[in-house]
Amino acid sequence: CYALGISDSSASLQKDYTVALQVNHRELIDNNLALANGNDLRVYFRKDKDCRPREIDRVLENNATTKTRVLFKLQEDLSKTVRDGSAYYLVYGNKDAGKAKQNPENVYLFYDDFSDSILEKKWQKNWGDIRVENGVLKLRTRQTPTRDNGEISVFIKHGHEWEDIEVELDFNERNTGPQYPGPFLRVQDARIQSTTAWWFEYQTGSKYCTMRPFKNNKDGSWLYRGTLTKPLSAGSWYHAKYRVVGDRFSHWVNNQLIHNNVKVSRQWMITKGTLGLGCHKSNIGCHTFYDNIKITKYVPVSVSVSLGTECKVDLKKFHGLGTSEKNPATSCKQIHDVSLKDGKLDNGVYWIKTSADRSVRTYCDLTNGGWTLVGKVSGFVNKLYKFWLIKNYKVVALNNPALPSKVGCINARYLATYHASTVMFSSGDNQNGIGSKWVQWPLPQGRKSDSLWTHSVGRTTVSKARMYPVTVKAWNGKEQVCYQNKYGILPLSYHGGSYPSATHNTAGNTRVKDYCMSVGVQKTGTTADGWTQNGNGYDSARSDSDWPNSQYNHVSPYVTVWLK
Repeated sequence: CYALGISDSSASLQKDYTVALQVNHRELIDNNLALANGNDLRVYFRKDKDCRPREIDRVLENNATTKTRVLFKLQEDLSKTVRDGSAYYLVYGNKDAGKAKQNPENVYLFYDDFSDSILEKKWQKNWGDIRVENGVLKLRTRQTPTRDNGEISVFIKHGHEWEDIEVELDFNERNTGPQYPGPFLRVQDARIQSTTAWWFEYQTGSKYCTMRPFKNNKDGSWLYRGTLTKPLSAGSWYHAKYRVVGDRFSHWVNNQLIHNNVKVSRQWMITKGTLGLGCHKSNIGCHTFYDNIKITKYVPVSVSVSLGTECKVDLKKFHGLGTSEKNPATSCKQIHDVSLKDGKLDNGVYWIKTSADRSVRTYCDLTNGGWTLVGKVSGFVNKLYKFWLIKNYKVVALNNPALPSKVGCINARYLATYHASTVMFSSGDNQNGIGSKWVQWPLPQGRKSDSLWTHSVGRTTVSKARMYPVTVKAWNGKEQVCYQNKYGILPLSYHGGSYPSATHNTAGNTRVKDYCMSVGVQKTGTTADGWTQNGNGYDSARSDSDWPNSQYNHVSPYVTVWLK
């Protein structure tokens, strides 16, 4: 690992500034010092008062090249970091590294790739038909409500305090025309007929574009014209970048500079604001697709980020990680990585986080790579969905992994969402770790900590989620393609919403003697959250010897559940 040297000419870098470090990742890989997938390339932050560096989210660009960029967000003002003796570290070289912390929402000032179809979480609608489909924001405006020359159709709910920023996005205008799409920056007022913003307006079929300012709906028209290298083609995707700094702006399309540090007159000056998307007043209006919107703070000074001295201490040797409630681990995998450095792999009970500020004691199998025991059940199904893997319930049962046992579980959604990538069902014939028989598969794509394995989300919502294939691996070396959704719940209406779930088809049917399994959570003949249980939703083993399961109507799940 290396300490990172971060400096700027005026020491003005503030909290939430996105730092970019260039690394010759290709050389590290070729010298067998780093993994090609980048999982081991991580960033840690250590405050002076905290001897334990903590991993922070990072994003990799141009992975496995000589110019890989590692992006992360400052956790505090740089002046405070320097004053307090805190530090950032780049760590690599762990050959067993799992998924790194890489949530882009914690790296950029704002980020939206529209993988979440619920637009209202981040955006406020103004007018027009606006929806998210297939990971793309689709905006169909038609005519502006009051026939004004331009209006904001949708805008980010927060960010009204943003001053100097850079915005990157992809856009695709579908209508021929001409039509006039484009984003509004420094949106100070998004209300109809009160628009106060800088509009970057394009014209399909034309090279011409402009920064068109509005103040209290007064239209500056094509005041700050620019010229693209080619006419804007309807149906084609374009990558645009915008920079607003004080009273100046710059603008690129497909990496070609269109406006270069243009000064805005005092009459049209707007000091801060959020981002909006909109269109011109034409009868047909715009039909624009947007994707991959990311916003970063911009500092108009020279910023230097470099690799400093090589670490003289083991950053992952965290002084008894997981051995007390005051020093919990994010997962057993994290403890495994520490133990691997020390040469000690002791299975046992450790403190594991169930949220950012809460933790419980549960069993860790470190000898098999760092699996966290999150639940065990042997014959209990009556209203299991009320707490199974979503609450800390009789966690003392997790002091060892053996079955039979009383049912017990932790709230595993935080761990599953942020610190694990794989789920495993195991037999309970080993009191010291994972059982002799098991199946494992990747955790759901698009999972969220407030909805994963959450029965109360309801059958209607779950049934609408896309089912996609995953490969389930078994203890005997066999593999099978199964299906799951982002909720990890069996979608079929009469199988009781069993979970965690991997099913043999997209409908959510159960089948015996295969490796697609799920835990039945609802008693036969009952109804809950829109599901009924006809008795066929118990697609898991019913004993240590019943692998793969010979029945799906036994009403007696008999498994331990692990995450890594």
